[in-house]
Amino acid sequence: MFPPTEATQGIPQDIQTEPEAPTLPPPMNQSVDTKPESDDEGDEEYVDPLDGEESLQKAVMDILHDFDLIEETTRNYNIRTYKKCENYWHHIQNNYWSEYAGDWRTPAQFFEQNPDQPFSDVDLKITNIYRAHGESIVAALSVKPPSVRFFPNDADRPEDITSAKAHSKIGKMIERQNKAKLLLMRMIYILYNQGFVAVHNYSHESEEYGVVQKPKYGKKKVHYSKALCAVCGETLSEEGPSDEVIKEPSVVPPTVCPTCENEVVPLFESTEDEVRYQDGTINKSKCRQKLVPYGPLNVKVSSYAYDQRSVGILVLDSEQAYAKAQDMYPNIADKIRPGTLTNDTSVSARTPNTVVDAYTKNNVTVRQFWLRPWMFNAYTKSGDPHEDAIVQALKKKFPNGACIHAVNDLYAESQPESLDAAWSISFNPMSRYIHSDPIGLGMLDIQDMKNTLVNLQVQSVEFGIPETFVDSEILDLEAYAKNRGGPGMTFPVKVPIPGTAIGNYFFSNKQATLTDEAGRLEDRVDASGQFISGDYPSIYGGPNSGDTAAEYSMSRQQALQRLSTTWTILGFLWADVIKRSVEGYISNLKEDEYYVEKEAENFINIWIKKSELAGSVGECYPEESEQFPTSWAQQREVMMQLITMQSPLMETVIADPNNRTEIAKLLGLEALYIPGEQDRRKQLDEISVLVQAEPIDTGIVNPQTGQADLQSTIQPEKIDDHRVHIDTAKHWMNSEVGQYYKENKPSRYLNVMLHMEAHEMMEQAMMMSMGQTGPGQPEPTAGSGVN
Repeated sequence: MFPPTEATQGIPQDIQTEPEAPTLPPPMNQSVDTKPESDDEGDEEYVDPLDGEESLQKAVMDILHDFDLIEETTRNYNIRTYKKCENYWHHIQNNYWSEYAGDWRTPAQFFEQNPDQPFSDVDLKITNIYRAHGESIVAALSVKPPSVRFFPNDADRPEDITSAKAHSKIGKMIERQNKAKLLLMRMIYILYNQGFVAVHNYSHESEEYGVVQKPKYGKKKVHYSKALCAVCGETLSEEGPSDEVIKEPSVVPPTVCPTCENEVVPLFESTEDEVRYQDGTINKSKCRQKLVPYGPLNVKVSSYAYDQRSVGILVLDSEQAYAKAQDMYPNIADKIRPGTLTNDTSVSARTPNTVVDAYTKNNVTVRQFWLRPWMFNAYTKSGDPHEDAIVQALKKKFPNGACIHAVNDLYAESQPESLDAAWSISFNPMSRYIHSDPIGLGMLDIQDMKNTLVNLQVQSVEFGIPETFVDSEILDLEAYAKNRGGPGMTFPVKVPIPGTAIGNYFFSNKQATLTDEAGRLEDRVDASGQFISGDYPSIYGGPNSGDTAAEYSMSRQQALQRLSTTWTILGFLWADVIKRSVEGYISNLKEDEYYVEKEAENFINIWIKKSELAGSVGECYPEESEQFPTSWAQQREVMMQLITMQSPLMETVIADPNNRTEIAKLLGLEALYIPGEQDRRKQLDEISVLVQAEPIDTGIVNPQTGQADLQSTIQPEKIDDHRVHIDTAKHWMNSEVGQYYKENKPSRYLNVMLHMEAHEMMEQAMMMSMGQTGPGQPEPTAGSGVN
């Protein structure tokens, strides 16, 4: 897999450049084998389906070149918009479009290339509200990833329900492994600056994920020997397999054939065969799913495509070090030379603004493009593609589509792969096509007006002191400049005409001042920016017109509604991404696996079993497509409202021991001692031990059931708050983890239940003891479980 390329290395801080070059998936010879799993898995190397097929290699490259040519005009226009948004985000806002360079350029860059031109270095001030609004939107929508759930194909089939639950567990694991929150932030950033986002998921094997021991098989020759009836040919006996040739016995006694009942001297027949045998084991690396989001600066699809199904070809371009490309594609290493594509505007758009030479001279453009089977028809310029031999050959080799790798214009390798299995593309219902306007596009003009107003205000202050003009005949300026001014200083002057006022020989120009309308205009610009971007003060915690918390909360919810469209797009895109990545993970699952999850204060293993994936799964749907993720401040506000409601139901919820830790977090007092919390943690620790053992057989037979009495491996103590222990155990047994143990490890589940029943018996005994307590008897001590 390509390492990230740091695009900002060595760039001055006042000129921010593009983000780092994206990480591409590994080439076919380093990625997961896509052939069906077999006992010999891992023994065979990958073979390019187009190896030696020069005519087919040329055909797929011709399809790519024709696509580049057709999309060139439209894409160049869109690239201008995307790159301008990227520049504004990175504080490069004083720029112009250069038709010669095919890129945005700053005045400083122009005068560096044209030193003979007059240049006035004016330090323009930039107040980057474009990025500020964008970061607020990113923060508001990335509190947590959208929740998605897999549905069973048939709700009446238990295996489908089990499989749907297993798919949901795998989805959570993939989110954690790919740092879902950072991934979501990147996706929102791309939508804000480039309009649509495409997420590539691929399988990646590495020993750092762990290894699985797989049997290694070999082949050898073995020998067999048969004793046959000399009359009817029936097999009387057989011997083998044997590593050595089986010799015929020297003395063969007669025997009776059970078929023809004749007494015969058997005839012997020797044969040999080649069989497979296990020859030790090999270590096979485990596989994980990688998720990488890209924008249209890297991903190229047809400008007329209105959804993912209408995308016939998808191209992923990225500039990488040519030495790395030579290492990745050794079959064409001798043909790879430094230099990127020269006729592609996208290259200049991805190029950092101040390192053009180093970027283009040391890198190459690595191209990966996915083709649907019907896209092979594009190779036939005229005539019937169904009669074209090359088109039919491509469809036969790639019935579900192909992924082709190339370096610049040089074919590298290919493999069968479906476009839909590898990519998830966002869909904006308010755009006619997949290509849609960036969310921040409307902020560009607002940003320009903001910069103009700020610079006018700064200049009015800087140049507020007027300039003074004086007749050099009146005042010796050189002598005046050598003297240090001070109170009471006297300087001689010469008046050409005696009796005239000295002030007649001095003139001060009148400086322009900004009117109050400039300030009011700036306020209107700021308000317009909030309205256009949907980033109102309530979202990022700014000032609000409401005085009460309720008014502020209502204002925030109303402000977030402006972002509901973006959140809905992200929710459905996230569901597609998780669905495809889960399918890719299952296709490479070699054995039962688990991941660690935190349950309250303990850590537990969540198992993913291949036996749970036998059912059919239906759709994957975002659970909260219309509900925004709630921040800590919002959750705390809701909690405070519940506390003040004084509702019996809410009091029960708040008093539940399983909610006490969460309440302390929302109150911001995690160090606060909460009665019963220690008992809850103790019970969870005990459960983690209980599920590792089976109940103890006491050896006593219950006369009512006729079965042996069982006892939990851990017995309660008198110091326990039994009610807290009971509630905690019930909560665990009814949880998804508890139900997992009930279905798959019932004896371990029973061990927890017996422990809970022991707490109940001790609680009942203590309650009965309380009822018998008289005036002279002691009261129950604190911590005895009495509430």
